Amino acid sequence: MAVWEWTRDMMVGIDDIDFQHQELIDIISMLHETTEGLQFDSAHRTLIYLESYVVVHFGTEELYMKQFEYPNTEAHVTEHRKFKEDFDNIRLDFARRGASPMFVEHIKSWSAHWLFDHVAKHDVEMGSYIKAKMDEVGRRGRDNR
Repeated sequence: MAVWEWTRDMMVGIDDIDFQHQELIDIISMLHETTEGLQFDSAHRTLIYLESYVVVHFGTEELYMKQFEYPNTEAHVTEHRKFKEDFDNIRLDFARRGASPMFVEHIKSWSAHWLFDHVAKHDVEMGSYIKAKMDEVGRRGRDNR
């Protein structure tokens, strides 16, 4: 059973990013399941997969922000950096101590904050701006025909 599920209030309106958010939520849910089950090898593989997927996802978001000149790019990229720093600490903590009950609770609160603060608020805000810019570019293109 998934710990977190993608909901429509997390939808940014950009298919690439929405798909990646759904995948991230699946990976984070898998991480919860493997750490709660104290499955060290599976949890370790999931952490590695999450780390690589986040690089791709942040790259996608940052490309859209740059392409459409999103005014809050700097603050958004700073949040991405903070995520990476926090994630590095989580990964190191897991390597040192394994999946203790305290670690599991930390993962839950950290990921809840990330999903419901960053994705559902900041990414949705970014998506609204970029989607409006994409629509504007599309309208201009149709008007110039």
